Amino acid sequence: EGSGTTVAEGGTLHMNAAITPSDAANKSVEWSVTNGTGTATITSAGLLQAGTQGTVTVKATAKDGSNVSGQLQVTITAAE
Repeated sequence: EGSGTTVAEGGTLHMNAAITPSDAANKSVEWSVTNGTGTATITSAGLLQAGTQGTVTVKATAKDGSNVSGQLQVTITAAE
């Protein structure tokens, strides 16, 4: 398990997206990950599976047609 923006190799981190306004009709987001110096995959539910050490960028894009998105850099550390 990871916390914040750091996760160990082979670990998981559940990502969350803050949707505004709170009464938005469509609160669904599409998750994606871009490998940087590290590698990872992400499920449609926002569960990040860390691969190799380094950094990756996780992105959440609104599915309401607005194309609004947010992204966060996650650091993958050596497994303990």
